[in-house]
Amino acid sequence: MYAMLFSGDDPYLPVLDALADIVAKKAFGTDLAAAFRWGNALGMIDVPAPDGLPATAYAGGPEVLG
Repeated sequence: MYAMLFSGDDPYLPVLDALADIVAKKAFGTDLAAAFRWGNALGMIDVPAPDGLPATAYAGGPEVLG
């Protein structure tokens, strides 16, 4: 999240974003967990995360899975 906020007009941003999606899908099976966690925390989305996402997607869940 912070990387996106401070990346400005970095020409590599689209590539880095795509890489982050690939890593998230490989590590967690989805790239939606962070979107729901941050989106709800920042008020950008107002729907709860659907069932079946990693615990990190839900408010009150762990920030990191180990």
